[in-house]
Amino acid sequence: MLGNVNTGGENGLYPISTLELRWSFIRKIYSISIFQLLLTIAVISVVLFVPPVANFFNSTHGTGVYIVLIFVPLIASGLPEFYYYKKHPHDYFFLLFLNVSSALPVGLTWVFAGGN
Repeated sequence: MLGNVNTGGENGLYPISTLELRWSFIRKIYSISIFQLLLTIAVISVVLFVPPVANFFNSTHGTGVYIVLIFVPLIASGLPEFYYYKKHPHDYFFLLFLNVSSALPVGLTWVFAGGN
């Protein structure tokens, strides 16, 4: 009978070092996901609750910027990763940029919908 996988140990499927590595990876994934969620909420809140930003995007020029910002996440996710593939510090900056640029259209949609 196999031991408990989560505790590792003598009869476990994974040695202790692999178990620690696995939990470290899980913590990293959850921390990045939580950070992305909080950053998305922050960007949406700024776009929704700061009147000059909301008024700008309700103007004619703001609508054009809104249309451009819809396509920025698609460009931001593809082109930089082609040049900086697996370069550790750059990946986090591109992830931050991608998250902010994809949160802006969501916040702007809330402005156009009236925040309801």
